[in-house]
Amino acid sequence: MSIDDVDRRLILLLMQDGRQSFRRLARSLGVSTPTAKARYDRLVRLGLIKRVSAIIDTSMLNSVNALLYIRQTMYRMQ
Repeated sequence: MSIDDVDRRLILLLMQDGRQSFRRLARSLGVSTPTAKARYDRLVRLGLIKRVSAIIDTSMLNSVNALLYIRQTMYRMQ
């Protein structure tokens, strides 16, 4: 598997904010929107990107922590 500088920058941008649109990613990378999406799809196909998910600051949740933990545990069991 070979990745170039555009792939590396795409990965870094997604690590900073995985919810960015392909249009915004494309602007940051200096490529077209279809190219940004194609690059993303290729990295997913190669298995380099497994998923894009939210990173939650649990310290801000207070009493909701227990509920999240239970839901997360139940999800893993299924």
